[in-house]
Formats: sequence, structure tokens, C-alpha cells
Amino acid sequence: MKNETYTFNVQKVHQLNLITTCLMVLLIVVPLIIKHGFSQSSLYILTGVAILACSSLNYFLKLPYILKAVLFSTLPGLVVCALFFLDGFALNKHYLILLTIVMAAIYFNKKILATYGIIVDVLIILLYTFAPERFLGENSTFTMFLTVFFLYQGILFMLGKLNQWGGQLVADAQKREERANSLLEQSQQLLSMIEKSAHTIGEESNEMKSLSNSLASNCKSYHIKLNYTDLRIYSE
Repeated sequence: MKNETYTFNVQKVHQLNLITTCLMVLLIVVPLIIKHGFSQSSLYILTGVAILACSSLNYFLKLPYILKAVLFSTLPGLVVCALFFLDGFALNKHYLILLTIVMAAIYFNKKILATYGIIVDVLIILLYTFAPERFLGENSTFTMFLTVFFLYQGILFMLGKLNQWGGQLVADAQKREERANSLLEQSQQLLSMIEKSAHTIGEESNEMKSLSNSLASNCKSYHIKLNYTDLRIYSE
């Protein structure tokens, strides 16, 4: 039977986040080129290329797992926040920040999501402090900031809970897989021992058969010899 594994593949998540980053850069840069023209969008293009280069480097370098995961979310998140300063308010930029939060959440690791959540909080506070209208648009009151801020916190909290439950399912699946592999290994060892025992018993049976044949042959020879001796005595 084919042995199927259900281990959570982190490398596939890294690959998915790299593809998502590429798509985000296209979604950001292409509309800006259409809006401002190619000649006036050189800064955006260079920034996009730099982010793609950094994300690709992050993918191929052998960095610690948590650091690599946080960087995959932080790099596009920083670009989106920079766009608030450069290009002003747009609702789709908030959607892109939410997408970067999802990029951190799909690792099903509380440390990764919590770390990036802190980074997002810091970026949001800095944006409102230094460019409130560019971050929130015309209605840049403190009340609106609190509404947006706690909306982000609610999303982080809900994703954190989902992360916790999903992470537990992944951990349980890994334990079940380890247990199944352990039982399979023990079964293979038991079968190997049975085969060795059967081989040993077969060899001993052959030895016993040979010994039995030898004894039977000796007894037959001895019986013939006794008969011959008796005939000689009778003849005399």
C-alpha cells in the first residue's frame, strides 16, 4: 500500500508567499504606470524590482524558519506603507496590508503572526502620526484611526485563533504520522525477526532430518550386520 504523508510543508508556504509577493508588486506597479506614465514611475518600478529581488533572496537563503516567514510578510508590507506616503490614501492599500497579514497567518505559527502583528501596529501608528490624511483620507480624525486600528486588531485576533486551532490540527496530524511510522517500523522489524526465525528453524529442521537419516542408515547397517552374524553362527 502506498505510504501517504501529511506533514506540513513549510517550503511550499514559502513558495506561495513568494508568488503572492510577485503578484502584489504587479498589482501595485502596473496601475501606477498606467496612472503616471512609464517615465514618471521609475521610482515605483525600481522599488518593485528591489522587493522582488529581496523576496527571492529571502526564499533561497538558508535563514531561520521564523525570520524567513516574517520577512516574506514584512517586505511587501513596507512597500504598501511607503505607498501611503508617496501616493496617498487608497482603500486597496489597506486590502494589501490585510493580505500581508494572511501571508503571515498561513504558517500556522503563533510567533510568526504575533511578530508581524506588532510590526503592522507600529507601521499603522507611524503612518497616522506623520501622514494621517495619506493613511485615512479626508476623514483622518482620531476616532476614525481608532476604528481602523481596532479593526486590524480584530482581524489579527481572529486569525490568531484560527492559527492556534489550525496549528493544533497540524501538530496532531504530525504526531499521528510519527506514530504510524513508528508502528510501521516496528512491524517491519517484527517481520524481519519472523523471517530470520523461520530461516533458523528451517536450517535446524534440515539438520534434524539429516541426523535422523543418518541414524536410520546406521541402524539399518547395524541390523544387517547382526543378521549376517546370526546366519554365520547358525551355519556353524
